[in-house]
Amino acid sequence: MKSISAEHIEAIGLCCPMLKSFTFNDRGYRFPLLEGNEYPMAIAKAMPALRHLCLFGNKMTNEGVEAILDGCPQLESLDLRQCFSVDLRGDLGSRCFQRLKELKYPGDSTSDYEWDAEIYDSENDDDYHSSNFSGGYSFDDYDDYTNPFNGEFYNDEFYNDEYLYWFCNEG
Repeated sequence: MKSISAEHIEAIGLCCPMLKSFTFNDRGYRFPLLEGNEYPMAIAKAMPALRHLCLFGNKMTNEGVEAILDGCPQLESLDLRQCFSVDLRGDLGSRCFQRLKELKYPGDSTSDYEWDAEIYDSENDDDYHSSNFSGGYSFDDYDDYTNPFNGEFYNDEFYNDEYLYWFCNEG
């Protein structure tokens, strides 16, 4: 789940009505579990002065691209790399090609992209585990952690009932 919502994106646009360039990148999923156009719809609604837009790895569909083209009439460049739910064949692709000075397609190279551009098949956690990622920790590292409010500690002088009452109700 993203920490920035579509409402936040819309608020940025409303607070900056002359915004010319905006970037909102995500991670590319070849088969996203959920597609969504809430972010491009917010951009289309609140950022009409945009000239440059980068939505790398967004889960939008053609509907989102159409909304952006309709809502951002001054748009000159659009980066849709790794937006795998967008299909620019047909009328939408023609419209983008005729209208925009620069268009980066969903399948275009990411060699100039400064962040991690690894493509995951889906949003399933198995992708992370199968990529041989090692953060330096294993679940075994957490075996020594215990819950101080677990029953085994209630007999300890430090965690007597009076202290727990104060801690839970006053602290």
